[in-house]
Amino acid sequence: MKNKDHIVIKHLLENKHKELNISNIAKSLKIDYKNLYNIIKRLAEKEIISILQFGNSKKIILRESIKTVIPREWDFQ
Repeated sequence: MKNKDHIVIKHLLENKHKELNISNIAKSLKIDYKNLYNIIKRLAEKEIISILQFGNSKKIILRESIKTVIPREWDFQ
Protein backbone atom coordinates (compact mmCIF):
# COMPACT_ATOMS: atom_id res chain seq x y z
CA MET A 1 0.00 0.00 0.00
CA LYS A 2 1.06 3.53 -0.58
CA ASN A 3 1.94 6.09 2.09
CA LYS A 4 -1.44 7.63 2.88
CA ASP A 5 -3.58 4.54 2.35
CA HIS A 6 -3.11 3.43 5.94
CA ILE A 7 -3.99 6.92 7.21
CA VAL A 8 -7.32 6.73 5.38
CA ILE A 9 -7.98 3.19 6.66
CA LYS A 10 -7.20 4.29 10.21
CA HIS A 11 -9.59 7.24 9.85
CA LEU A 12 -12.33 4.92 8.59
CA LEU A 13 -11.76 2.52 11.49
CA GLU A 14 -11.89 5.33 14.05
CA ASN A 15 -15.06 6.81 12.52
CA LYS A 16 -16.87 3.67 11.42
CA HIS A 17 -20.16 4.80 12.98
CA LYS A 18 -20.21 8.10 11.07
CA GLU A 19 -21.42 8.64 7.53
CA LEU A 20 -18.27 9.47 5.60
CA ASN A 21 -17.78 10.73 2.08
CA ILE A 22 -14.69 11.79 0.18
CA SER A 23 -15.22 15.48 0.93
CA ASN A 24 -15.48 15.21 4.72
CA ILE A 25 -12.62 12.67 4.89
CA ALA A 26 -10.43 15.05 2.86
CA LYS A 27 -11.22 17.93 5.23
CA SER A 28 -10.63 15.83 8.36
CA LEU A 29 -7.29 14.46 7.14
CA LYS A 30 -6.26 17.67 5.35
CA ILE A 31 -5.62 15.76 2.13
CA ASP A 32 -6.33 17.25 -1.30
CA TYR A 33 -9.68 15.97 -2.66
CA LYS A 34 -8.13 14.65 -5.89
CA ASN A 35 -5.42 12.73 -4.04
CA LEU A 36 -7.94 11.27 -1.62
CA TYR A 37 -10.21 10.30 -4.51
CA ASN A 38 -7.33 8.31 -6.02
CA ILE A 39 -6.62 6.63 -2.67
CA ILE A 40 -10.30 5.73 -2.28
CA LYS A 41 -10.44 4.25 -5.78
CA ARG A 42 -7.29 2.21 -5.10
CA LEU A 43 -8.68 0.88 -1.80
CA ALA A 44 -11.97 0.00 -3.50
CA GLU A 45 -10.13 -1.93 -6.22
CA LYS A 46 -8.36 -3.89 -3.48
CA GLU A 47 -11.80 -4.54 -1.92
CA ILE A 48 -10.81 -2.88 1.36
CA ILE A 49 -13.65 -0.36 1.18
CA SER A 50 -17.01 -0.06 -0.54
CA ILE A 51 -18.27 3.05 -2.30
CA LEU A 52 -22.03 3.56 -2.25
CA GLN A 53 -23.76 6.23 -4.31
CA PHE A 54 -25.75 8.45 -1.95
CA GLY A 55 -27.44 11.26 -3.86
CA ASN A 56 -24.70 13.34 -5.45
CA SER A 57 -22.02 12.09 -3.07
CA LYS A 58 -20.43 8.73 -2.44
CA LYS A 59 -20.58 7.09 0.96
CA ILE A 60 -17.34 5.33 1.94
CA ILE A 61 -17.66 2.15 4.01
CA LEU A 62 -14.88 -0.02 5.38
CA ARG A 63 -15.53 -3.68 4.60
CA GLU A 64 -15.85 -6.18 7.43
CA SER A 65 -13.05 -8.33 6.00
CA ILE A 66 -10.52 -5.55 6.62
CA LYS A 67 -8.80 -7.44 9.45
CA THR A 68 -7.46 -9.99 6.99
CA VAL A 69 -5.93 -7.26 4.82
CA ILE A 70 -4.16 -5.05 7.37
CA PRO A 71 -0.55 -6.11 7.98
CA ARG A 72 0.24 -6.79 11.64
CA GLU A 73 3.22 -4.44 11.62
CA TRP A 74 1.01 -1.38 11.06
CA ASP A 75 0.80 0.66 14.22
CA PHE A 76 -2.64 2.22 14.63
CA GLN A 77 -2.10 3.59 18.11
